[in-house]
This record gives sequence, C-alpha cells and structure tokens, in this order.
Amino acid sequence: DHPPERARRFQAAGAGCAASCLAGSQMTADVASAAARVRVDEAIAAQEHGDSAGATRLYREAIGLDPHYPAPHFNLGLMGLEQGDLQGAENELRAALRLRPEFPEAWVALAEALEATGREMEALAALGTAIGQRENFAGALLNASVLLGKLGRPGESAARLSAFADAQADGALALQAQGRRGEAVELLMHSLSAAPAHARLRRTLAIALHGVTFNAPGEKERALVASLCADESISNSFLAAAVCGLLKGDPAFPALLKATREDSDPFDLAEPEARAFMCSPLLLAALPATTFMDFEVEEVLTSLRKAVLARSLHLLPDAVPRVALEFICALARQCFYSEYAFFETEVERNQIERLRTDLRESVTTPGSLRGHEFQLAIAGLYDPLSTFAESVRIADAPPEGWSEPFKQVIDEQLFNRRREKALEAAIPSLTPINDAVSVAVRSQYEENPYPVWASLQHQEEDSYEALSGRLRPGRVVRAPDGPTRILIAGCGTGHHPLQVAGAFPGAAILAVDLSRASLAYALRMAERFAIGNVRFAQADLLRLDMLTDRFSIVESAGVLHHLEDPMRGWRVLVNLMEDDGLMRIALYSQSARAGLRAARAFLQPLGYPQTADGIRRSRRAIAGLPADHPGRDALTFGDFFTLNGCRDLLMHVKEHEFTLPHIAESLAGLGLTFVRMECEAHASERFQEMFPDPGAQTDLDAWHRFESAYPQSFKSMYQFWCAKKE
Repeated sequence: DHPPERARRFQAAGAGCAASCLAGSQMTADVASAAARVRVDEAIAAQEHGDSAGATRLYREAIGLDPHYPAPHFNLGLMGLEQGDLQGAENELRAALRLRPEFPEAWVALAEALEATGREMEALAALGTAIGQRENFAGALLNASVLLGKLGRPGESAARLSAFADAQADGALALQAQGRRGEAVELLMHSLSAAPAHARLRRTLAIALHGVTFNAPGEKERALVASLCADESISNSFLAAAVCGLLKGDPAFPALLKATREDSDPFDLAEPEARAFMCSPLLLAALPATTFMDFEVEEVLTSLRKAVLARSLHLLPDAVPRVALEFICALARQCFYSEYAFFETEVERNQIERLRTDLRESVTTPGSLRGHEFQLAIAGLYDPLSTFAESVRIADAPPEGWSEPFKQVIDEQLFNRRREKALEAAIPSLTPINDAVSVAVRSQYEENPYPVWASLQHQEEDSYEALSGRLRPGRVVRAPDGPTRILIAGCGTGHHPLQVAGAFPGAAILAVDLSRASLAYALRMAERFAIGNVRFAQADLLRLDMLTDRFSIVESAGVLHHLEDPMRGWRVLVNLMEDDGLMRIALYSQSARAGLRAARAFLQPLGYPQTADGIRRSRRAIAGLPADHPGRDALTFGDFFTLNGCRDLLMHVKEHEFTLPHIAESLAGLGLTFVRMECEAHASERFQEMFPDPGAQTDLDAWHRFESAYPQSFKSMYQFWCAKKE
C-alpha cells in the first residue's frame, strides 16, 4: 500500500483523532500552554488552505513553545504519512508517544508507518496497544483485521473485523440517541464499505434509515440500499423512504414522470430512460417486497405497467429482452404484494381480459405453457395467477421449464396461497365469535388479511427480566416460573408475534386473531422463518376471559380501537396479566388522524364500495385532491399504498380515536400505571428537547403537551407500556 492510501483507510474507518489534525490538538489541550495551542490552531488552518510548509513551521513553533505538548508531534506525523515521508512520520509519532504513552490514535498512525515500511509484526503490536488502551477503537480494529488477513491469519482477521463492526454499530446507536441520525447513517455506510456482510451493521443501518430520504442518486447509496432490500433479516418498511428518494433521484425519473403526467407512452416519449429505469438494480431489488410510500413513484410504475400491457398485445415473447421479463416479473410481485392497489383504466381491464382469453384458448397442456411465460407474467401484473383457469396447470408444470424470475411469481401467487389454505384448516379455535362488531371485523380481514409483509427484522435476544429492568429501573423483578408467557391479542398476519419470538426465543407465545386467513398467512411465515415458539389460534379478544393462563407480557397493538367498547376488551386483557406483568398497547391518536377524517368525509358521498375496484377508485380520488385539501394527508400514511392497508385506513367497519387525557383516564379506571411511550426517532428527539428531565418520559401530561405542540407525532398510533398499580 502507498502510505497516503493507508492513512486514508484508517481515517475513513473512524480512527478518531487520526481523522483530523484538530482532534489531536483537542486531545491534549489541557496540558498545553495557551501560546502553543494558538500555534497548533493556526497550523490546522494553514493545512486546510493547502499550505503544508506553513503548517510545518507553525507546528515546530508550537513544540518550541511547549516541548511537552504531544499534539503538534502527532499532527506532524499525520502530515508525514500523507506526504509519504514514512521515517519522518515515525519519528514524530514516537515523539508524541514518549510524551503521552496513552495515546491510541498515535499508536494507530505509527502502525501505518511501520506496516508501510515492511514491519508488519511491529505494526500489529502497535495496533494491539491501541486496542488495549481503547477496546472499541474502530480504526485500530479495522486496520488490525486488514493486517492479519495480509499475514495469513483469517480467523483472527475476521474476529477483529467483527469487533470493528460492532464498535461502529454502537457508535451509530450513540449518535442516534443524541439526535444525530444523519451522522449515524453516514458512519454506518462508511463502515459497511469495510464490512459489507456484517449483519448487525446492516440491521442498524436499516433502522437508522427509517423515514430518511436520500436526494442524491449516489451509486454507493443505491447499491447498499438495494442489498438491504434483498435481505430477509431486515424489515423493508424501514427502507421505503430511502428507496423512493433514490428512485426519484434516478436521472430517468423526471422524464418518466413527465410522460406519466402527459398520459403518454413512456416508451415513445422516453424509451432510453424507461429502459434504464427498468434495469435499475435498486428498483428490481425493491419491487418484490417494498411498499412504495410515494404517489409519484406509484404513478410512474402504473404508467410503465400500462405501457407494457399495451405493447405485449403486439410483441412476440422472443422479441422481449431478458431484462424486460425480469422487470415485468418484479413488477408483478409488487402488484401482488400491494394487492393490486394501482389504479387501472377500463381500457387496461379490457386488454387484460383479451390476454386472458387468448391464454385460455392457446394453453391446453402444462408443456404448452412454457411458450406463454411472458403473457402469463403480464397477466400477473393485474390479477393473481391463482384466479386463472390455468392455475393448476401452471403449478403442475415442471419447474425447470420456467425462468428464475417467473418461478418467484409462481411461488408467491400460487404455492404460498396453496400452503395457506392447507394451514388454515388446522387452526384451532379458542373462543366463539358472536359479537356483531367482531363478526364484521373478522369478515373484513378474511377478505383482506392485514398487513402484507415479506421480511422479518432480526431481533437482539431479550428477556422479561431485562425488559422490565429497562422499563421500570430499580424495581425487583420476579423471574417467571418456566418459559415467559406472552399473549398477543390481535396478531393479524403474524409479523409482530414473530418479531417478539425472535427477541424472546425461550418464551411461550400465544397469538390470537379473528381472521383465519390472517392466521394462515402468519403460520406460513412462521414456517418460512423457522420460528416454533408461537402458538397461533383463532379467538375473539372479548372472550379471552375463558383462558385460565396468565401472562407476564400482554400486547395488543391496533386492536382495542376496533371494538364496540374498547374498555371492555382492555379490561379482559388486564385480568389476563400477571400482577407484576407488563402490557403494551397501541391506540389511534385523534390529533394525528385529522386528515383521515377529512379524507373519509370526502369519500362518503362518492359511495365507493369496499371492493378492490372501490378501494382503487377511493385512492385515485384522494390522490387527485388539491394540494391544500386536508384529506390528502392520507397519502402520508404507509397503509394508503396497499389495498388491504387502505381499506384498514379509510374504510374500517369500526374505529375509535383516543387522546392522551382519555388514555390517562382509562389507565386510572383499569388500575394501571403508565410506564413508557414508544415513538418514532424524530418524535423522541423532539420530546427530549422539549422535556430534558428524564422523569418526563413517564408523565402522560408532558406527552400531551408535546402532542399539542406537534400534533402529527403519533401517526403510527400511541404505543406505550403500562403495568398494574402496586
């Protein structure tokens, strides 16, 4: 390695003081004379203006003023590394270390000089000293990993690399806790360039990206986010904003949006741009399982789908480039994932019916299907393959006859649904369901299981004792007898209980829901992710008082507000909780949902039914509202962008909204005490700015005052922990 390249490597890795001369000055300012510090500051300014000779002179003057000040020696050593003066760099760094032996940044820089002159073992020892002085020193750990790999010691190299990545993840979490999320994202992205496969770094970045929009179409960011989209151990919901921002930053996007707004064929108006956009690795990675929470992105995808359909009626399959089929299959998976939420015109519906008719007439045997893969993929853009008369023959056709992209479409649209039907038949029923509202809610979720999801964020292992210690510090916690019993009342399609199962692998979890279709989805996903400590069952929350078990943790997120009488259901849950147990509840915020009330008021006279076509028309109507109409706020909710989510958001059969004073009153009436609020990172940062006293975290009145100042803070519901009063 050329010395400057080595220096840049450890600086980019976060080597602390080695990242800038200024840090070296600050490190020992407490022991330096005022005059020497002034010279060092002047030297730094000279360096920043490219005056190396002037900087060197000023550092020498600082040494003359205070011979015991190590910072100028350290900074001269860094300059020597950057300029390739390895002997001079070593001399200055050793001088700094004689003055201050506990100086890990100087040991890292010395290791750079030693390695560059062929003294690898001495360099390794210097890095070991730096790590001994600061255990989680990321720059030292990374450089040690590289050097150990160079020395043919892969096991030790991997261990150091893992330690480096863990240190960077910890550093990023600390930055986020301080409200410096942008810096945390930057640190994680730099770190992943050195350790791209490190699972914890990747998960930490995904969480940090939640709600973050990238405006610049940098290839590094695009490639990294694309790799995260393809990672099943990362929840794609964290990536939606980043994906949409990067897609809208694609050079092709403005031309495609212009074609869409002009209702033009994008292949006529902007064919090179359309082809380039369809080839985007980020788009192809995100389409199968990401909710695109941006209506402009949806408009472009809808326009491309329309154009592909129109052209497919005139193109032979063999004339379609391979990349086009890959895009069509990825888009078909997106349409299926969103339950075909994209608006479709009457012309498109007529065209797709014509295509389906042609397929029925031309396909007579499983073998003949292979020549029609392209048309089948096009048809899958508008309807699931399970609705086709040919679906059995498609499923029975030898898999080697299909392309890899189309196999994935078949797996999702045929085999997964088959498996869910088989699992549904074996779901146990714990209680009768005879409450009128419960019956209506069950019917809604049988038709539209909610939510759809495809990836499961890996969870760090937790325990009831640790959770209770974090939520109620200083309180003596009784360890449960046997496995921790957890109840999740209203589990939907299983995403949350399977997350909980990952965090509490030794727990015994009971997850119940009204909808058998949702439970079957959950069971299939439990199989897919090999999670076996969740028991899924059908039950009505209102009748769970029939259970004899008691639970250390009871969770009910987004459920109580869909009951006729939320307090009745909440009381049932309180009676199922151990006396020293914890309860997590999520309820709709009246303040945050003002825009949804306006959207519903706008839709009500239009009379759209709760059918797929009715929901699509509702979405189209709301998206067409003037920019200043409060109902357009519906477009800021992620659920708006899937069919089942939009029905849940705007057309639910029963819904209540809450205020924090109402919740405080409810808690008092139930004999519960408020323990902790959970909220998005930006809301938490704002709350801490408004109420820096840690005691405010458990004060519902403080949270109410916060929401009054920031009414949209709880768009994803109030989510909070509570416990029985002692």
